[in-house]
Amino acid sequence: MKADAFIDAVGGIATREDFPEFIEQQAVEAYLDAVTYARTFLSDYDRATDLTTRVELANSPFFTCRSKVVDDGRHILVVPLGLVCRLHVLGHLLLGYWGRDGISLEMHAAQNSLLPQKLTPLFGAATDADDRWGGLRELHALVHTPSATSDVQQLTYQAMMFIIGHEGAHVYRRHAATLRHLRDSGLLESPRDEEIFRRFAEIDADTMATYWTLDAQWMALKANQTHDDDAIKALGYMRVSYAVTMLFALFDVHRNEIGSYESSVYVHPIIRRHLFTEASAQLHESAAWRTDRHTWTRMELRGWRECVRALGCLNLDILTGRFGEYPDLDRVGPASALQYKMTQGDVYQRYFDREVVLYTLMRSMHESVGRFKMAGAEGRVLSFPKFRNSMRIFMKEDPLLDAAVRLAQRVATS
Repeated sequence: MKADAFIDAVGGIATREDFPEFIEQQAVEAYLDAVTYARTFLSDYDRATDLTTRVELANSPFFTCRSKVVDDGRHILVVPLGLVCRLHVLGHLLLGYWGRDGISLEMHAAQNSLLPQKLTPLFGAATDADDRWGGLRELHALVHTPSATSDVQQLTYQAMMFIIGHEGAHVYRRHAATLRHLRDSGLLESPRDEEIFRRFAEIDADTMATYWTLDAQWMALKANQTHDDDAIKALGYMRVSYAVTMLFALFDVHRNEIGSYESSVYVHPIIRRHLFTEASAQLHESAAWRTDRHTWTRMELRGWRECVRALGCLNLDILTGRFGEYPDLDRVGPASALQYKMTQGDVYQRYFDREVVLYTLMRSMHESVGRFKMAGAEGRVLSFPKFRNSMRIFMKEDPLLDAAVRLAQRVATS
């Protein structure tokens, strides 16, 4: 398929006129600038890997990013306008709770629970109806927070940087190329083997997106004439943390329990968010251009905490009917899978440690293939779990990890 044919198939290139009217012009320019800035960043990775990429904003109401290799060997990365618009509205919604008393409200994460009508255009499946922005327009009118206009633009911009970085990582870390090599070499013995590699690839893409987003933020701070101002630096760090949390809150609205991700190429949003925390902390240690780890750690935690607190307030408003009635009261659930429970801390840690073990095994295997030029995050990205925790993981029968170990061994001896 030709590049232009693929872009046309996903809606064509979005222009200023394609943005819905409820997004102010300043925000439109900022979001178009994010794509332009991403192209500049991509060119550096192109040179490092001998690849050619193109990133476009597609005029599509859907919110799943796509990448494709086209006939001339170029990689096309497509960000749908629907994702940008949802992030914009979600930013207004969540920042509308800023300063409101925090609340910890644990709601049962029912399988396939339903959303109240007014939130469906934000968290639910997209439709290509004639009035594609009608539902978001009505929700925006309900939650618009004028005092947060600048922050919403910054949050959406940073979330776009992360999602483009994630998609770019699949290209520059050569995930598809390694997967083809494993298939062609007969090293994948079952569908589970491919699922394990793809699961690693999604975590790997998140870690590179973490590096890329922090790098973009750091460069913006340096370009600011007052970048030495601690208050500006702290605000910038908090925005990145809040934006990534907000992005993960938008996806996976089925609100599955954490243990139901065993046969998925993605890990639970809570684990993905903690991977961002750990990867960003270690990148601050390893990268020479980040020296203020104390400020980062403090504001990263605050950004996560403020966004999660806002999600808790949203859950309360859902129950009290602010966003309409539920179509089925037996299927009431939280607005996002990113719902933390105080009693689940040990469970989260076990799942996190297990994913780091899987990631470490697969990353070593992936990089040992050595057939492709790769680019990615600098330095150590995720630390192997403490000895006690790693021993506990390996002593427990775990089909996913057992299969990962066997796959790594086959590649090492091939």
